Parts: sequence; C-alpha cells; structure tokens
Amino acid sequence: MTGMDLTQPERTTPEEWASWRNSEAAREYPLLTYELFYENGRADVVKRLRLELREMNTLAYKGPASLMFLHEYATRLNEAGTLDHVRHPEEDGVPKDMVVATLALAFLHVPSYAMHSFAQVLRDRLARYEEREPERALFPPEWVVDPEAFASGLDFSSSELDAGELAKLEAWYERVAGEVPRSVRYLAEFNPRLLKTWRARWETAAAKVLPKQLIPYMLLTFEVGRGQPAAIREATLLARGLGLAREEVLSATWWGMMFGGQGAIATVAESVEDIVRAWPNEAHS
Repeated sequence: MTGMDLTQPERTTPEEWASWRNSEAAREYPLLTYELFYENGRADVVKRLRLELREMNTLAYKGPASLMFLHEYATRLNEAGTLDHVRHPEEDGVPKDMVVATLALAFLHVPSYAMHSFAQVLRDRLARYEEREPERALFPPEWVVDPEAFASGLDFSSSELDAGELAKLEAWYERVAGEVPRSVRYLAEFNPRLLKTWRARWETAAAKVLPKQLIPYMLLTFEVGRGQPAAIREATLLARGLGLAREEVLSATWWGMMFGGQGAIATVAESVEDIVRAWPNEAHS
C-alpha cells in the first residue's frame, strides 16, 4: 500500500502514517478504527490486519470482492459500511443494476424493517451513482449471467407446491448441488407454501443481472461468517455446480474468515473439507 511499510509492523513513523493517510484520502480512509489504534501507539494492529487482508484477497478481479463486501455489510445492517461499499463498486465500474441486485440478494436474509432503518440514505446514494467504464475486466471470463441456471421449473403464479413441482425442485438440487438439503425436504413436509415462496424470491433476486458464479460466492462468504454448517455445505455445493473453480471457492471462504474468525474455518473444515479436497482446481462449464 502506498505510504505504509508492511514489512515493519512494529515500527510506524508519523511521516509514514501521514503519507498513507494522504494516499487513502480519495477513498475516505483511514477508517476511524485505524486512527484509534495509531493514536494509542498500536499502528501494528492496522498493519497486521492489512497483511491478513492481502492474503484473503486471492482473486485478480475486483468485481467479486467489491460486491461481496456490499452484500456482507447490508446483511449485517451496517449503514456506514453499506454506504461505503456502494462507493467501491462505483469506483471499479460495476453497473448500478448489479449493485441493486446485490442488495436484493442481501434482502433475502434481513427483514424489511431492519434494512428500512437506512433505506432512505441508501436511496439517496443510489440516485447519485455514476456509471463508469471499468478499467479492466470485473470478473473472470468464465463468469456469465445465466438465469436459467437457477430455474427449477416451478410455477410461481401460485403458492401451492404439488408433488410434481417438489420433484422438479429436488431434481434441480440433485443436478446442480448433487444432493437435496434437509431444509428443503423439511419445509416440503411441514410448510410447502413457504418453501415455494422462498424459492421464488431466491431464484429471482439477482439471477438476471449477476454472474451465476457470483451468487454462491457471496452466499458462501455470508454463511462462513455466520458459521452455519449445513448452509456452508449447501453454498459450497452450489458453487461447485454453478461453475466456480476451487480457488474461487477458497477465496470466498477466506473472506468469510474476516467476519467469523478462525473458528469459522473450523466449521468449514468440518462441513466441506471432503468436497474441497476432491475438487479439481478449474472452473466447471
């Protein structure tokens, strides 16, 4: 990073910190937390975080991480973080409809009253969003928009889920993920209408706008941060079925560690280590 010597975490001069602050001013950095540690003699905390973030950011493309952070902060109902991570995709040249689709995906996991708390400022910010040409490709070339990849064949004009439609949904999971989640069968037995209306939201939230690989990438980071074993497994299987390479899945996992700590990786290992070890390190078609 410009102005900051990460090779010497234990030593930070005032000139070095000022140089870094000036270089980051255009991005409205450093964050106040960084200043807190620097002012109290612990700039090493910031430097070691930046070193760790460098190891998490293993993909050469800006799009996945740029939208992943927006999704994370929105699901965590963090107003400042969500607004900040509207700015980053804007700077990277991410189209506005992708930003909105990412928020729609996050909306699956947070109730409306919660996002409502900062919806107005978010509306104002999106109204000022500038469409820019990206300086380089945002996503790997294999990452493509493919809404049909999410289509289970259910008729969403009705909330009734009959046996034939359940068979279609289970077939979709078998084809894409390789197994049917227990949650699907449980809902099908005890509240099939809820299963179908949830599926309608899930299939339509972002699939027409975002690359099909980005959706499980963001969901995996989200579930790793939450530490939900069954959900981590489902997101990992969907990632494999929807065409992510192992390196890309691991990247999503590392970002999840940022939000869930090392303990989250223990949950990942227990849930999907067998899948990851058997995964060829190239994208699926």
